[in-house]
Amino acid sequence: MSKERAKRRAEREAIAAAAAARRSRLVARRARVRSLRRSLAKPLAPLKRRRAWLVGRRSPGQRLVVGVAAVALGFVIWYVVPNWPVRIAFWLLTLLLLPVFAVLTFDRKGMKL
Repeated sequence: MSKERAKRRAEREAIAAAAAARRSRLVARRARVRSLRRSLAKPLAPLKRRRAWLVGRRSPGQRLVVGVAAVALGFVIWYVVPNWPVRIAFWLLTLLLLPVFAVLTFDRKGMKL
């Protein structure tokens, strides 16, 4: 009788060991797949970058307003100013003054678009 119990216990232990080995292989595989997914998804995640000096602080609506103002001023310069050197000078002045316009119009606590 004790030989039969020992044999059954050995069979149960062998089945339990096989199940434990299967579970540990499954856990290890899941961990490998999880780390592979994380390593593949890591480059796709947004990188923490320093904020840009001027344009990056602006919302898309604010950038649109500044861009439309620049284009409108360009058209005004095109139609009002008669000769090319003065046009180019005014366009360069416009490009230099756009950041000033953005800061004066949309300061940090000012109008949000």
